[in-house]
Amino acid sequence: MSNKAATSTASQPSTWTGYVTATTLNVRSAPSTTARILTQIGSGTAVTVQGKDGSWMKVYIPSKKVTGWVHSDYISDKSSASAQVVLLHNTNLRRGPGTSYGIISVEPAGTSLTKIGQSNDWIQVRRKDGVTGWVAGWLVGSAQSSPLKGKTVVLDPGHGGIDGGASGRLYVEKRLNLSTALKLGSLLQQAGAKVIYTRSSDIYVSLNQRVAISNQSNADAFISIHYNSCTGVCSGIETFYYSMSKDSVLARSIQNNLIKSTQLRDRGTKYGAYRIIRNNQRPAALVELGFLTNPTEERLIGSISHQKKAAQGIYNGLVEYLK
Repeated sequence: MSNKAATSTASQPSTWTGYVTATTLNVRSAPSTTARILTQIGSGTAVTVQGKDGSWMKVYIPSKKVTGWVHSDYISDKSSASAQVVLLHNTNLRRGPGTSYGIISVEPAGTSLTKIGQSNDWIQVRRKDGVTGWVAGWLVGSAQSSPLKGKTVVLDPGHGGIDGGASGRLYVEKRLNLSTALKLGSLLQQAGAKVIYTRSSDIYVSLNQRVAISNQSNADAFISIHYNSCTGVCSGIETFYYSMSKDSVLARSIQNNLIKSTQLRDRGTKYGAYRIIRNNQRPAALVELGFLTNPTEERLIGSISHQKKAAQGIYNGLVEYLK
């Protein structure tokens, strides 16, 4: 345990909300360091204090539905994690940190919430009316920071116009490329980045023109967005780079975050001599976001929810790379 902080000396009601100040705090079955550990909770977690025995507090942890004992040195009546977060999409507010927990409400994109705790990739938040719940961390942004301010990103929705790209039974690649790119661009702009599109509508742009747009932009990163095809049964996401020194770190960051966000099969990062990245002077990566020729995967990747997850994954990778 760390970040030790004294509890408030002001009188407290018999039951009150406290906040964990330790990085990790053991919750025990009895008021003793030798008692069995029931669970652990992290900094900023909200607890309901129900009683006290010497230097120990009996608490109920709503997020875990557990009652136990914690040392009072690590509970404060002031939240130390009261940063404001903004929802980037319409988001389920859940009763616990995971998709298996019930939905309290659906909060609209742009809603500002107070962060009061965190469990892995899930953030505990409080609404203005006092209702608390959990939201997926990859669906929120900071209300007080612009992590990509001053950065320029070129987004290249592959194909377009007379060039449809790959196709499946339901979708044509060029449309999914553009839809995903526009969603990604919105996230980047919200984070303060300047976004340049090689195309923002269903038009044909040659590969040489796309490369020229990137080379003339002095961009910090170039992302070419595609959906895949194969003659056999294939599935998953892969990201291509050309230059090991210039592009591979960007590609790895994007690939790792895409898999984390979408949960699709990880096909890894690979060398690719595609002209769009081979002739590119800026750090560049080409992403393939799933296979249109796989009927099961096509139904998934054609959905708006997948495109949002893919956009969020690329966004997270860019933030990680450009920070």
